[in-house]
Amino acid sequence: MQKKVIQFILSLIVFSTMIFSACENDDICLEETTTPQLIVRFYDKDDVSNVKVVNSLYVWAYDKDSLYSNQETDSIVLPFNLNADEIAYHLSNGIHEDILTIKYTRNEIFLSRSCGYIMYFKLQNGSQITQNWLDSISIVADENTINNEIAAHVKIFH
Repeated sequence: MQKKVIQFILSLIVFSTMIFSACENDDICLEETTTPQLIVRFYDKDDVSNVKVVNSLYVWAYDKDSLYSNQETDSIVLPFNLNADEIAYHLSNGIHEDILTIKYTRNEIFLSRSCGYIMYFKLQNGSQITQNWLDSISIVADENTINNEIAAHVKIFH
């Protein structure tokens, strides 16, 4: 009887060891890299070096919820469309409305098995803005590649 108990315990230990040794280490993404968004900063059209606050700013994409509603700000952060090479945003000052169209190419980057993929963007020629209350735009991203959210990528003058 005692011999069977010892055999059972040994069998249980061997079985447990086999189960736990077959497990893989958990993959945990330790990188803090995320797909960047477009940073837009507003400037004075008469003194292009001065940042200029927009009062009552409204921003939305066609058929999407508003991103900004009646905000007073000098900069905004806009998401790219991960499934297209162009995105258009409506910008309103509460009186007039303009459309900002940004053209870009997408570059999917594999980080690791645990972190997956992120997307980088390269701004293309042809980005434009209508001129109802906004004056012009300037692309300022280094080499037009957007891979961070440290500084503005686009300047809008009004």
